[in-house]
Amino acid sequence: YIQDGGDSRIINSSIENNTCTEYGGGLTFFRGNLELIGTVVSNNESTEDYGGGIYVDGGDVEIIESTLQSNTANGRGGGMFFNGHGYISRSRIVNNVSSGSGGGLVFCCSTEAEIYNTTVAENSAGNDEGNGIYLGCNGGSVEIKNSILWNSGSEELRIEDDCIDEWNVVLEYSTIKGGEEDIVLNGNSLEWGDGNITADPLLEGGHTLGEGSPAMDAGNPHAFFHDHDGSRNDMGFTGGHGINVNRTEVDFGYVGIGNSRERQITLYSNLNYGGSTISDNAASFDDDQFGLNTNLPITIEQYSSQELDLNFSPTSVGTQNGTMALEIGVSGDFTLTGTGIDLSDGVVEVPAEVPTIQEAIDASSDGDTVLVSAGTYVENIEIDKEIVVIGA
Repeated sequence: YIQDGGDSRIINSSIENNTCTEYGGGLTFFRGNLELIGTVVSNNESTEDYGGGIYVDGGDVEIIESTLQSNTANGRGGGMFFNGHGYISRSRIVNNVSSGSGGGLVFCCSTEAEIYNTTVAENSAGNDEGNGIYLGCNGGSVEIKNSILWNSGSEELRIEDDCIDEWNVVLEYSTIKGGEEDIVLNGNSLEWGDGNITADPLLEGGHTLGEGSPAMDAGNPHAFFHDHDGSRNDMGFTGGHGINVNRTEVDFGYVGIGNSRERQITLYSNLNYGGSTISDNAASFDDDQFGLNTNLPITIEQYSSQELDLNFSPTSVGTQNGTMALEIGVSGDFTLTGTGIDLSDGVVEVPAEVPTIQEAIDASSDGDTVLVSAGTYVENIEIDKEIVVIGA
């Protein structure tokens, strides 16, 4: 039980055969920063509450090269019940059971989670709601990449109904049993990205990929995700080589000529033998309208992350495309896109120049006018500058 723990790290450990009448059969964590690395959490039970293996309420939690297996919750979240900011990489969430929703994982309460090269398999929810993953109220975001969801029952992932705020779910280059049909959205957003498959991954003992598995060499082909042997990423916990990146394509949107806009990419170093260094000449661009605002060199320490700030300063009207080549042990290309618009008259026209009201607001500067033509625009807008918005 860790409360207001500051920075905590559990490494190469076992948390096994524990029972708790409340939440968190094996581990309960309230607020702070937790790293769970190379650790097994198994055969724990929450007899009357949530989180058979782990219960997290607030903070930043990283689960790296770890296993949550055969835990039981008499409630939600057989493997883990989670509220906070989460990062899971090269891990197994397997054979967990809940009497309620979320046999493997439950995320709730505005959680933001990223899951890379993780196997979520053979988990079971007593009510068949989200046997692998259950997203409870209220809202948040979950991105699942290069992973495997192959669980018991008819639902791989479910979002709770009647939440005040929406969930945004992104799935890319992952094996999803039953495909989109086994995902219950209840009116929320799903981005079914490139590279997802539904074929049986042929999991063997230990949930490794069996011979001829369609999940082999089927993960994201970007070099940053390659396996240790340099081949294309294998989906599931055996894939990858310890470095992840949250995006390989960056869209800067609409930017006025002479203005500039930043976007970030996040690099994660999971390497258990040390950090990763980005040297001072590691980044190069094929178009001068794009650049790097982060000063190099930098080191991404072991089990940590680093944001790189990219910028787009258009000098030409229209869609601009570029590439950033980045070397960090391996070399990979990042696709960059932005659209330059002429704001010399101080007016942004919707939809003639920019398709949405919010994008026009984002592109404008103090003193500009956003002129909206007659039509129906289904969007929520936020104005954070001194401009005039006029409807036709």
